[in-house]
Amino acid sequence: MPSKKNISISGGGPAGLFAGIALLQKDPKAQITLWEQNQDNSGGFGLVIPPALASALQKKMPSVWGRMVPHFASWNQIRIFHKKQNTVYKNNPMRAIARSRLLQVLEEEFGMLGGVVVREKFNSNNNADLKIIAEGASHPAQEHEKSYSENQFTWMEADRALGAFLFASITDHAQNAIIHGYPHSKDRSSIIFESNHDFPDAKYIVEDMLNCKVLSQTSKKRFATVARDKWNESDTIFIGDAAHAMHYSIGAGTSQALKDALQLAETIYADAPPCSFQEARQADVTRKQELARLSALWFENLNTEIRFSPTTFAYRLITRTLNLKHNEVQRRDSVFARAVENGCRTWKLNENTVTTHLGDEWQVTDGPSPYPHLLTANHPDGIEDQNCMGYVFDNQEALLKWTLQHPRAERWLWLKDKVSPYNIATCDSICLRGWNVALGPDSRGNLESGLYGQRISVGVLNAGVA
Repeated sequence: MPSKKNISISGGGPAGLFAGIALLQKDPKAQITLWEQNQDNSGGFGLVIPPALASALQKKMPSVWGRMVPHFASWNQIRIFHKKQNTVYKNNPMRAIARSRLLQVLEEEFGMLGGVVVREKFNSNNNADLKIIAEGASHPAQEHEKSYSENQFTWMEADRALGAFLFASITDHAQNAIIHGYPHSKDRSSIIFESNHDFPDAKYIVEDMLNCKVLSQTSKKRFATVARDKWNESDTIFIGDAAHAMHYSIGAGTSQALKDALQLAETIYADAPPCSFQEARQADVTRKQELARLSALWFENLNTEIRFSPTTFAYRLITRTLNLKHNEVQRRDSVFARAVENGCRTWKLNENTVTTHLGDEWQVTDGPSPYPHLLTANHPDGIEDQNCMGYVFDNQEALLKWTLQHPRAERWLWLKDKVSPYNIATCDSICLRGWNVALGPDSRGNLESGLYGQRISVGVLNAGVA
């Protein structure tokens, strides 16, 4: 690791400032300069502070936490407005703070510890021993390291504080959109308007639905997920969104910035090789990016989701990452969980269909697998397929039992039937959401062709649809 005495940081967002503070906490004598070309941080929107981030800040940066507390907006419930009905999911305590306020607090702490902020564009030729890039997802990356969501989104700041975290669906013929909103101060809220179509009047829709005035708005764009191959190059290390941007809908960006900062400081002052920073953080980042991918996929599939009844829509929304299990939903809000259960169809097995309470249907048939050489019997109810990382079931009863135990498992499922791809694509006989599907071989016996291994997100038949 290069000398730890002269360090420059490019980017004055949370990642850069957290890194500067963490490094100065380790070595108060270090010379750390932070470059930020934005002259004004007064604008912007709110950042969600999840409980885990709040706990880490209290423990690792208590003085920062103490100055943040007076500026929090808090809520305890999620409200989902769909088909002119409000559904409330309670006991979800959360905080948010205006991004401008957080940056002010962090800059003050950084300065008190001896850090220097330069309001200029970063000079990559400066003589620092170590350069930290914390410029966010806008920092140049290779094309294969970026992927773009299908939906467009725009951020807005509203002139009133919402009383909860809000989701509101919008249907305009074939064009659908969703609003995400939450308070970030006593009189301001952050609003995200997201859609897979162009809504030129998004601002006016928000103002009308939320009875507010939009004070500022960003341009519309598609979100870019960043997964940089290497987080270090020579004397340079990438952190935060510059290394691993993940979709905003899981609210993990600020948490990941702090985790990066703390781990980077540990790595530098343990004289560990630069690559060990990425090694220490990669597993957590990969897991969070997968949750973000699932969340983004749900919103991209809004044209299907919007057809569900209000309660089912709300349930599928809050469990969209597959990380929140039903027993946890019951623990937090038994009234909501009971409403979901009461509105669900009974689990049933028809001639050739398994229907789950989430509105997914799988058409299955009996019979042994035609590819025994690909399989190993590692599961009591099904056979694990080494090629497609999932389970193959030899009978409907086994599949029913497994789906009861794993109602939202993220698995590959091999459906051993003769349903044509046309029927799947048009929803005539089978409905899937969020599952990867293999229908068996094509006419040449190739498993990899046709629909094998593709994610199918299509409309829903009759299960759970209002």
